[in-house]
Amino acid sequence: MVPFLEKFFPDILRKAANTEVNMYCVYDSQVLTLFTSSLYLAGLVSSLAASKVTAAYGRRNVIIIGGILFLAGGAINGGAENIPMLILGRVLLGFGVGFTNQ
Repeated sequence: MVPFLEKFFPDILRKAANTEVNMYCVYDSQVLTLFTSSLYLAGLVSSLAASKVTAAYGRRNVIIIGGILFLAGGAINGGAENIPMLILGRVLLGFGVGFTNQ
């Protein structure tokens, strides 16, 4: 989305404007990769840890924790002003995914 790219990834938007045929190399950004992958990495780590938390606190409590993490991650992403806030929100969403998958 152009407004999102304008605010958080303006260099990628400039590359996209100058590209005529091949859009593949436009999205060559380590920060964009970190932003995209942070949810999946956090989901992987938390799903491995969630089994011990589930054994200690029970499934119902883990699902509630996952819901709280989803709410916090969505709120942070919704109000994000910079890239670290976006990444933090994605990490919290990833933790929510990992805990609710358990």
